[in-house]
Amino acid sequence: AGSATRAPNGTECPIGSFCPAGEPTQPCPAGTYGIIVGGTTADHACAACPAGLVCARGSVAATRVGSYISILDKSRRGHP
Repeated sequence: AGSATRAPNGTECPIGSFCPAGEPTQPCPAGTYGIIVGGTTADHACAACPAGLVCARGSVAATRVGSYISILDKSRRGHP
């Protein structure tokens, strides 16, 4: 077993992101979501979002389209 990939601050690279060697932590791209802790590339740490779901940049899970729109609407109106 290898050692976990570390983010630049010394913590383990979090799910929803990947940590290329010697570079800053990068979020999983839009259209993907994080599947592991300690990933070194987007291909390694992020999976394609399933059809019909939404995965924003840095997501840790896929979201239903209606739920995502509802969250955006609430944030625009200033609701938690």
